[in-house]
Amino acid sequence: MNEPNHYGFTRIQDDVLARNDFIRGDIIFLHQNRLRRIRRGTESHEAVSRLLPKIAWSEKFPPVPNSIQIQVTKACNLSCSFCYANAINASSSEAHMTFANAKRLIDTAFNWGVPQLQWVGGEAFVNKDFPKIVEYAQSLGLVQNIITNGIIPGVRPKKFMNTLRAFSTIQVSANAVGDSYNIIVGKSVYEKFVQSVKLINDSCGNVWLSCVVTRKNARSLNQIVSLGELVGARGITFGILAKQGRAVANAMNYFECLNWARESLNSVLTSDGPAIEIDCHFDPTMSRLQKAQSVEKRHGGYEGHSILFINKDGDIYPFPLLEMNSLKLGNAFIDDLRQLWFSSELLTSLRAAADPLLCEGCDSDCSFRSRSLRYLWTGSFSGKLPCYRFDFKK
Repeated sequence: MNEPNHYGFTRIQDDVLARNDFIRGDIIFLHQNRLRRIRRGTESHEAVSRLLPKIAWSEKFPPVPNSIQIQVTKACNLSCSFCYANAINASSSEAHMTFANAKRLIDTAFNWGVPQLQWVGGEAFVNKDFPKIVEYAQSLGLVQNIITNGIIPGVRPKKFMNTLRAFSTIQVSANAVGDSYNIIVGKSVYEKFVQSVKLINDSCGNVWLSCVVTRKNARSLNQIVSLGELVGARGITFGILAKQGRAVANAMNYFECLNWARESLNSVLTSDGPAIEIDCHFDPTMSRLQKAQSVEKRHGGYEGHSILFINKDGDIYPFPLLEMNSLKLGNAFIDDLRQLWFSSELLTSLRAAADPLLCEGCDSDCSFRSRSLRYLWTGSFSGKLPCYRFDFKK
């Protein structure tokens, strides 16, 4: 179908942006860099709808992605042994996205109507222009999130506090505790890490820890939960390894460790605890979330439907776990990003990819539904990963 002239935001007050969610029928509502939804059928929805342009959309994917993840640098201050981004432990101008290029992407996202940006690296704070980048996106009213190791802003809180407070969620990578953490990241910085994350959370109150399950940490997820409680994090996300970059693993050996992870995590899932939320991607029955998550019936529904990843050179991919030449969609500084969203053959094939037979009828929102993870482990968007329902054996 032909692209309508306007998918973007309407400024209904000085500090309030709104646009229709063309698939769900809700209204996306941005205020003070936070995203809210006005549900269809409410009086508020009817009132705000009168202020928005009338645009019809009949395709099975949104005309605007709900989120764009942007890599502002390939450099990192740590050297994690299973970094799927394959970050470099050095900083140079070539490793970073410039402010000018970041501003171009922010403007494109805003004018298109993309409500959320997520910043990643390497380590985003290694890029000295990063605070200025965040400040510019904040001035437009966009929601911003970040994945970080927390050490740089935590060590210099006065310098970075305004930047940190611009984020809706701060996701901090925490894949081990104590000496095991130091071994994984390649530096003896664990105590500094704990102090940094606690300071950030005390000041912002919006920290989530994220832990990639590996054979080295699978038996100690209970310690990660204790760490989360110690620093006051809102919750912890446990995900499976993305086999890319420095993350090398044998499928048979790897999926065995997820049963160890389940035993370790189960040891702290008592009737009285844990005191924080748990989002367990490898076994969603172990999640402990305060707010019920709406179930996405389409397995792997985010990739190709609501998210894009742009690396520091402007190369565009369906999802960060798919950063390989054979899956590149184009370049955001050369190609029309919106036109790629509508017409890319790769995105079209992703949107049409069939679910594995054993996943049909399953409504569990687990990481095995991700087409990117299926591709990395099986070489196919429709490949089947060993599932928690079968003790990770089939």
